Amino acid sequence: MKENMRKELNALKMMMNSWIADYRKDISDDGGNKYLIEMLEEDIADHGVMNFVNRFVETGQLSQEEKYEFTKDVGEKLKEFYEECIEKGL
Repeated sequence: MKENMRKELNALKMMMNSWIADYRKDISDDGGNKYLIEMLEEDIADHGVMNFVNRFVETGQLSQEEKYEFTKDVGEKLKEFYEECIEKGL
């Protein structure tokens, strides 16, 4: 992977990690956390994160394996966030 592509993916990861950290602060022990999941998913969709990654693959700047590694890493962080929201109550 070229250095500029590595920087692009790292920027996307940092952006998503920042969103997750921000939403994580709002998780309530009293439940009612479903809206946090919905808002995070909306941010991801609105900013077209996966559209960028898919475009990188389509233009040959990123391999399918590299895309898989990116989505696996981000997916694990999202899963942890979702699980915490569910554990505290939707």
